[in-house]
Amino acid sequence: MQRYFDKAWWAHVVKLASPNYVAAGLMGEGAMVLDFIFALGSAVASLEKSEGFKAKMAHLKTDESGSTAFEFLIAGYLQAGGLAVKFPGESNTHKTPDIFADCEGDCIAVECKKLQLEEWENWATDIGLRALTDLLGNAAERYVVQIDLDPRLSEIRFDDKRYPGFNETVAEAIILRIRSVIGEVIATAPHLPCEFPIAGLGRAVLRDKNDMVETSLSGFSVSPVWQLRRILTNGLSPAIEQIPPNIPGIVVIQCEHLPDPDFARLVVDAITGHDRTKFGRLSALVIVPRPYLNHSRPALLFINRNSAVAGHTGACQLALAALRKQLNVQEA
Repeated sequence: MQRYFDKAWWAHVVKLASPNYVAAGLMGEGAMVLDFIFALGSAVASLEKSEGFKAKMAHLKTDESGSTAFEFLIAGYLQAGGLAVKFPGESNTHKTPDIFADCEGDCIAVECKKLQLEEWENWATDIGLRALTDLLGNAAERYVVQIDLDPRLSEIRFDDKRYPGFNETVAEAIILRIRSVIGEVIATAPHLPCEFPIAGLGRAVLRDKNDMVETSLSGFSVSPVWQLRRILTNGLSPAIEQIPPNIPGIVVIQCEHLPDPDFARLVVDAITGHDRTKFGRLSALVIVPRPYLNHSRPALLFINRNSAVAGHTGACQLALAALRKQLNVQEA
C-alpha cells in the first residue's frame, strides 16, 4: 500500500473535492485500520499484474475511490477463487463492465455498483455516531444503554439550501437531549435494567455491563421495500447495461440496508422474466451490505431463474463459489 499511497499522494489528496475513501480508512483507529489495510492491500497485491490495473489504481487515488475500492475487493475475491481478472478500459463505442474474469477461455463480466447514502441517511448516521461517542463517560465501566429512537425522526430533516444550518442545529439538540436524559437517569442510581423515555425521541434501557450486551442506538428505519426499489432502479438496471450481450454477467451491488429476501426474490423473478432480452445475460445478482463497525454482514445472492445462459457456465460457477466464500452469502 505504501508504494501507491506515499507522501506525494497525501499532499494531493487533501485538495480533492470529495473525501478519498482510502485516506479515510487509513485515518481510522486501532483494529479497524489494520482490517482495512489487510482487505484492500491483499486485493491490490493480488491484482498488480492484471490488465488495466494501473488505470484502476489511478481512480483509487481520486474522489472516485469508494466505488473503485469496492471493485478491487470483488476482483480480488475472484482472483483468489481461481479466475484470471482484468479491468477493461472505458469505450466510446460500447458499454464495458468493471471486470472481466476468465477461466481457461470461459469469460464472464462483472459489474459493481456502490449505492451512495441518501442525504438523510448521512444525517441520521452522523447523529447516531455522535450521540454514542463518550455517551456514558466514567459510568461506562458499570453501564451500557440501548436506545431506540422513533423510526420517523429523519422526516424532520430540512432542505439544506433553503434552510441552511437547521439540520446541524436539530442534530445537536437531539444529541444533547439523549445525553442529558441518560445522565439524569444514571444519577439516580436506578435498579437495573431500567427502561425510560427520552421525551419526544424514543425510549432507552439502561443495563449492567455484565449483561453481555453493548451500548447501541437504533431507529431512523429504512423501509426494506423502498431499499429494494432503489437497488433495482439505481443499481441493477444501469449495471445490466454494462454487461455485453454475448457474455454472461454477475452484478454486485453494495448498499447500506438489505431488502426482505422473500419479497426481493419475487420482484427479481418478475422483472427478469418480464424482459428476458435485457436480463437474460444476467447470471446472478449479489447484494452486499456495507460493514457495520467493521463487522461484515451476510450478502444476499439471487441466481437468475430467467437467465439465457445455459448452466451459468463454468467460469460463472467458479465466480459464485468465490463470492460465497468471501461474502458469507445467504441465497434467496
